[in-house]
Amino acid sequence: MVLFDAITDHPGHEETIERFCLPLFAKAESDYAVAHVLEAFAKRPSMTQIYVSYLSKFLPDREVYDFLCERLADRSLVDWQLMWILAALITRAPLDDAPIKTALSLLRDGSVHEATRAIAAIYVGRYGDAARRKTLIGIYGMLSPYVQAAIYFSSRFWPLVERRNAKAQWGALTPLNELLTKALGK
Repeated sequence: MVLFDAITDHPGHEETIERFCLPLFAKAESDYAVAHVLEAFAKRPSMTQIYVSYLSKFLPDREVYDFLCERLADRSLVDWQLMWILAALITRAPLDDAPIKTALSLLRDGSVHEATRAIAAIYVGRYGDAARRKTLIGIYGMLSPYVQAAIYFSSRFWPLVERRNAKAQWGALTPLNELLTKALGK
């Protein structure tokens, strides 16, 4: 903590200190740096992965959850930043519908990178209700094979009947889906 507390004494080395300290704080499940990370997030976009990885340990804290959901809806962030936020949020069931709605919006946006769209599809598939799953099924054919595979993968979280329908409909469409079918069958 001494090193982290001295971060302002070492201008130009903030990122190095954060890269060293934040994973240790996360491992120890110490919320010591949460306020710092929430404040620094906008200042250092290159640290998004480290910041979000650290904050993901504290998703039960409503302030952290709300912060990440607000960042997810912030269209000034670049796709890879949104991808890290989604990756953190996917680890816990959402407290409300807002992140699911935002993830669905990202999935539908053709200007968003397909890797981000794929994780958005998995998020919606995992936490979305029947109407959202129906939306995924409806847009499946309009998406790249990579994003289609993500939707198919997300079907593992669906009710049994819907899971079986997904397997019957998509299980053998592409070599990637065939691999997923084998993996999901285990």
